[in-house]
Amino acid sequence: MFVSLNIKEYKDLRFQEKIRHRLGLLKPEPQRVYFENLAYYKINLVGSGEEINFEKIYEISPRFSKSVLMPEGFEPPEKGHVRRHRAARLAEKAGLMSVMALTESARIPLSRRCMGLIDIDGAHQDFAEAMVRFSPVVKVVTKRPDLYDKCADGMMSKYGAPLLLYDGAEFLADCDLIYSPDSTGLSGATKAPIISACRGGRGLPANVYCVKALEVPEKYLAQIPEGIDALDFLDAVYTFGEMNELEKLKVKDFDSAFGTVGFEDILSKIKRYY
Repeated sequence: MFVSLNIKEYKDLRFQEKIRHRLGLLKPEPQRVYFENLAYYKINLVGSGEEINFEKIYEISPRFSKSVLMPEGFEPPEKGHVRRHRAARLAEKAGLMSVMALTESARIPLSRRCMGLIDIDGAHQDFAEAMVRFSPVVKVVTKRPDLYDKCADGMMSKYGAPLLLYDGAEFLADCDLIYSPDSTGLSGATKAPIISACRGGRGLPANVYCVKALEVPEKYLAQIPEGIDALDFLDAVYTFGEMNELEKLKVKDFDSAFGTVGFEDILSKIKRYY
């Protein structure tokens, strides 16, 4: 379960709400919201960024204070009990699906495909296995090759395809497309497009494209709380509600060093590079 914050500034309150707020009667009580097979809490707060008492959220809902959705511009103190929920699992899945879709759409002959995976901590062997199904050559950059031993043996036995392990992104120079679930280890050493689930493209190499927004069905759009990032909300629903159907959602927009780009923009770069 998670918590969604609805933060209003005092000037935006209705007249009666302002009176109740001045009298200390407008208290941040949690409201339980139901959606599909999921329930989460919504908490209304009044104030601007510096005025928000995030510890009050912990007092109200200590069990779920580590997974809190909140509008952009609000960040809880690092040493406090409250943590913002950021899209991770769903964005990673969506990024991986985009890599598969781009590879197929680029129409690179199967025998000539070469894909890369940047997995510094060795936590995404399942992504490597998924990529092997689309490419006979998959190169993995990791600082934990020991964690890939069993995975590599399994890939060779099941698909007859070796996983090539390296410790630096420069070894991915001949890849058609590269996937990096997070921002760790990203490098501009290769010209090939790098799809990533990290947030925001500013300050990253020009060939890195971060998952920004998904093509969201209406039934989910209608549920996204006001002021809450859609991807963050969908990730919370996916993570805590186990709604696996969300894994099928396509990425609508990617963030890059030059702003927002779409699927076709990245595809054109793959074809040009290839």
